[in-house]
Amino acid sequence: MRKFFKRTTGIVLACAMSISLCNANITKSTKVKADNKTVFDEIVKTSISENKLERIAETALEDGEKAANLVNCYDDAVDYDEALNYALTSYYETEDFDQLDEFEKTVDSRSEDVIAGYKKAAKERAKGDANGYEAGKVIAMFDKDATEEEIDAVCEAQHGEVESIYKDFTGDYVATISISLGQTVDMATEAYGDYSITEAVDSNNYYDVVGESVLNATNDTDLSKQYYLDNIHVKEAWDYVSTHTHNKVLVGVIDTGVQIDHPDLKNSISPNSADITGNSPVLLKDCAVPAKTWHGTGVASLIAAEANNNRQVAGVASCYNNDVVEILAVQASTYYESYKQYRFSVENLNRAMDYCAKQGVKVINMSLGGFSYDSVQEATINKLTEAGIIIVCAAGNESSDEIYYPSDFEKTISVVATTQGNYIAGFSNFGKQKNICAPGMDIYMLTTNSGAVYGEGTSMASPIVAAVTAMMCSINSDLNYFDVKRIMANTASDLANESISKAVPYGVVNAAKCIEYAVGYTPETLFKFEEATYQNVARGKNVTASSVFNADGFPLTNLVDGNTSTKCITESSSGQYVKVDLGQEYDIDKINLYYERFSTTAYRILVSKDDENWTEIASGEKAAQSSKSFEIEKQKARYVKVEFIDNDTYVILTELEVYGDVESKIEYKDILNEKEKPLEVIDMRAAWIFPNSANVSWTTDANRALKNYTYNVYVDGQLVQSGMTVNHLIVSVSRPGYHTFKVTSNLNGMESEGKIYNAYVGSSMPPTTTEAPTTTNAPTEEPTTIVEETPLEVIGMNVSCTADNTIGVVWGQDADRINSGCKYNVYVNGTKVLSEVICNYYTINNIEAGNVQVKVTAVLNGIESAGVTQTVNVTGSVVETTTEAPTTNETTTEAPTTTITEEEPLEVIGMNATCTKDNTIEVVWGQDTDRINSGCKYNVYINDVKKYNEVVCARYTIENINAGSVTVKVTAVLNGKESAGVVQTVQVSGTAIEPVTTEISTESQYTISDINIARDKNVYSSSNESDELMAGNVTDGSMSTRWSSAWTDNEWIYVDLGESYDIAKVKLFWEGAFATNFKLQVSNDAENWTDVAVLGDTYCKDYDVEFAPVNARYVKMQGVNRGTEYGYSLFEIEVYAAEYENISPNVQLISNGKNVVASSSEGDDLSADKVVDGDTSTRWSSAWTDNEWIYVDLGSEKYVSSAEFIWEDAYASQYSVQVSSDGVHWTTVDTVNNGNGGTEKININANARYVKMQGIKRNTEYGYSLYEMNVYGY
Repeated sequence: MRKFFKRTTGIVLACAMSISLCNANITKSTKVKADNKTVFDEIVKTSISENKLERIAETALEDGEKAANLVNCYDDAVDYDEALNYALTSYYETEDFDQLDEFEKTVDSRSEDVIAGYKKAAKERAKGDANGYEAGKVIAMFDKDATEEEIDAVCEAQHGEVESIYKDFTGDYVATISISLGQTVDMATEAYGDYSITEAVDSNNYYDVVGESVLNATNDTDLSKQYYLDNIHVKEAWDYVSTHTHNKVLVGVIDTGVQIDHPDLKNSISPNSADITGNSPVLLKDCAVPAKTWHGTGVASLIAAEANNNRQVAGVASCYNNDVVEILAVQASTYYESYKQYRFSVENLNRAMDYCAKQGVKVINMSLGGFSYDSVQEATINKLTEAGIIIVCAAGNESSDEIYYPSDFEKTISVVATTQGNYIAGFSNFGKQKNICAPGMDIYMLTTNSGAVYGEGTSMASPIVAAVTAMMCSINSDLNYFDVKRIMANTASDLANESISKAVPYGVVNAAKCIEYAVGYTPETLFKFEEATYQNVARGKNVTASSVFNADGFPLTNLVDGNTSTKCITESSSGQYVKVDLGQEYDIDKINLYYERFSTTAYRILVSKDDENWTEIASGEKAAQSSKSFEIEKQKARYVKVEFIDNDTYVILTELEVYGDVESKIEYKDILNEKEKPLEVIDMRAAWIFPNSANVSWTTDANRALKNYTYNVYVDGQLVQSGMTVNHLIVSVSRPGYHTFKVTSNLNGMESEGKIYNAYVGSSMPPTTTEAPTTTNAPTEEPTTIVEETPLEVIGMNVSCTADNTIGVVWGQDADRINSGCKYNVYVNGTKVLSEVICNYYTINNIEAGNVQVKVTAVLNGIESAGVTQTVNVTGSVVETTTEAPTTNETTTEAPTTTITEEEPLEVIGMNATCTKDNTIEVVWGQDTDRINSGCKYNVYINDVKKYNEVVCARYTIENINAGSVTVKVTAVLNGKESAGVVQTVQVSGTAIEPVTTEISTESQYTISDINIARDKNVYSSSNESDELMAGNVTDGSMSTRWSSAWTDNEWIYVDLGESYDIAKVKLFWEGAFATNFKLQVSNDAENWTDVAVLGDTYCKDYDVEFAPVNARYVKMQGVNRGTEYGYSLFEIEVYAAEYENISPNVQLISNGKNVVASSSEGDDLSADKVVDGDTSTRWSSAWTDNEWIYVDLGSEKYVSSAEFIWEDAYASQYSVQVSSDGVHWTTVDTVNNGNGGTEKININANARYVKMQGIKRNTEYGYSLYEMNVYGY
């Protein structure tokens, strides 16, 4: 939550510092004494006497103007800052602000940052404990070679004061500092960090105990309630320890305190156990009221409750003779009445860890934490681990994968909680940064008053791992934190569900194996793994069925021949089945079923050992995809049967794969240092969509996306595309017929074996008949009539002389050209210099000086277009005649550099803008391999007004441009950064056009209602800082309540209006914690959001935003950048709708004859324009995939009342209707989830230029097909 050394304005330094430390220096706890850090001798003190400073402070309270003039007299920066701080401190220390306004009006501009700092600091102090850290204080670690005089001088220079100080076990100073009233905690960490004697400095954060849930208290004595002893093999570990030489280990339990006289604990507690919350430790045995909190007592008991004493429980590390561990109980928490809980400040935690180190502990358990990073705490932990101390921490109970402290520091062991069944507990934090799992639910343990309870939380899991660690160290005292991590990771028991979705890298701690490997362990130790090898054991095995259709043409052996292109077909009656005899029993863990189509309503998969007694292990419904994979619990079986229920037609199966173990393999390795292997793709398939072209697609998931998987595509064994991040690719094949397509996954430099799909691809367009294709054999020869697609002509070509005897040539592309797969030829003076190349930027050298003709043609299916020709004047000298064609390069020193960095986009190349007709501009630009691989997008500006935002490289038409000289600019965008761009001036023909404005014409169009439709509506937010600052406060109509978010930039809040309105105005009332940049967005489904305004300023102000009415149910503030170090805070959000009582509703058909764009078209006779030709005997038909779309361009923004879709038989069972003003940003106005085809009418009631049908799911295996798409409005 809080970052170390975050630069903030308003910082008060004794001397100017131009360079600040980087974060890495401190988080690694290295002692940095760089030249840019202020040393003691460089601290400059003020020349103003103490009496004068006190007089300024007194005057400030009496006469602000006079005091300001006194401050303004000082020219020296140090003197000015000192005088200014004395005056401001007098106001904020006494809280007497009567003269502050006069002071601020009169004092000169040098004071601005300092005054702002005092205001921010006052706000921070006012929030108190709600900050999550102690306002007004920082914790600093100073070098052991420093003196207390130097430390005092640093504090004095920063107008702070040392509150307490001690030397830790390494000799370094750790100080609690009361900071200046003019510094926030962030400012102070920056300022104090800029001194050479400072090793680390940070806020005094608060951490909470993790695991406060206690269930079913009981006083029963029952060891059997400790299921976790068996789960992690504790008794076997005790056997091992008791038969080997071992020593007693001191374990520090930093917690809420322990009942040291508990009958089942008292013999395991160190007499040096202490309360360290004061300035010096007080032994618990000497405390007037010994701490007796259940949390610390329970944690200590899980490690060391006495065994074999006929009392309640046994600690995990007690062993049979209670001779392995001793507990050093360290109370480090303070009870906060307002929170009704114990909390830990970083100041107390650092003291506690230092106390543990001085007492000689080997292991420390901390069942506490929070999301606040603290550099001083990390520096302390690093010191302890370097000294050989092992720190075990609870992962937290927020069910989150966010970084959690202290558990996720590099040198701690982070513990995730599991259930009795070895599943990740629902409450537990998780993620790749965690280290090990342990039981954390229904944990039976001791509590205060000599009782015992059931508890749950990672607070309980952590001491179980700490106890195992202590046992390991008792027999090998040389182990360090990394040794323990390594042993635990390599010996862990499997989680029940593998927890792939939660990215927990290792399983449940196995105490017995940990102890076994701890004996004689060295860093070179490898670990024994016995793994079963699973293969498809159904391949080539015997298959039977209840019945077979055309057994000669489709034999049952096709089901297990390893080829998904062959098939077998069952008869059309209920109760049909197919069965495979595997020949012997196997441990089965996965079954894959491939098929052409299911007309059955349901099916189930059963297994058997004897062909008589069957167990159902999986089931499925009718599905549109062509395969289904079932991951199952390991089952021993010889027979596998697929049984179809209630089917009234044929079922066509292409393959049945059964994965069983065929052998066990033993290997020795270290999984802690082993990279994760990539998983295979899901549901991979290929389909013929264009002549000699197929669409290869596959499914990914959130886990793969999170880990940055990429994919490779092969055709007939040849790699055609690598490193893909999307999940589909249109590929070309060399000939018609069957082809083998393969997709592999890439992760950590490794490539998977891949999934294979065999599919037929023809040299014409696929069949377009509305009848389903025959289910017999695939075509063995080409259709007698073949119509080859001709190439689309070259667009956006541009040629220039880039150097003597050198030209650069580039052209554009759009979706149609990309999908067609066309290539290009380049000619210079009639000589072909490039043959069938991709759309790119090319440099051609050795060109004769003078006028040169350059032609680019498009090539497809062996047909070459006429081409586009330009003449360019080439400078330079005469080039010797040669029989060789001019040399060409795809890159050139004139082109942008080919070195791609994450930070900067490559500049636009080959940009060309032209006036294509009156008041219309077309703009196109080029791309090369570097730009394609970088993933950059582009912005297009007309007269510095952005028209397209982050679009792909293509050709764009921009209409309604005023006649005259127009500036067109295209910029590249990557990683949030925008290039300077390339600019061209175009002379536009036509007439003057009234400028488009968002100003509301209330007389002729609509008025804005004065009713706040957001009042008392439901509100949702990304986070709430506390229960008192909740999201619902922004619609309660009160300016005395507010919402406040977490302290990060990417926070949001939205109002659910309950139903859709034509929204025309939104008001935002900010508290002091405002946004310098934010987006105002609307939506009809709370998932797809459209920006209606991008706002923000450098100071806090309210916003009254009016815009053209947009139909929406949800209104959202999406934060981009905060204006303060706090979160976003709003008093109120008000929303107002448009009223259309003055509009004359002349609704009519407005789409006929307009331009139409589609994601794909199945053929020229099934093109997109057919949906607006007014003829219901013609139609558009898409490619055969779900994610297809079509939209109508109305030519200009209009009021759209509704859209009518007249479907052919291939209709959409699920689709959304979307509108847009720019063809880029779309708003969903309705989603049809149960489409029935025929004629469907959707109400829209919005202003838009573009209306779109976005397919989600097809009703047939064909594409989407529409006779007409009628849009109504005016």
